Amino acid sequence: MKKLLIPIFIFAVFVLGCGVYHDNQMKKRQEVDQLIQDAHQSLKLVESNPNNTVLDPFETADPHSSELSQVKYKKF
Repeated sequence: MKKLLIPIFIFAVFVLGCGVYHDNQMKKRQEVDQLIQDAHQSLKLVESNPNNTVLDPFETADPHSSELSQVKYKKF
């Protein structure tokens, strides 16, 4: 009986640990996704401001493209 309980207990601890790890990773992903969504909303708000002079000479890249950090220059 004891020989059976020890492996079952070890397996249960392993399964619970995997569940906690997966839950933690999902929470981190949700936080990052929320942060990115907030950043996009803030960027849209800044870009829609008619008094904005900081981004006037620049055009930002499409947020759905693979190169998020790329800045494109407007032609004069």
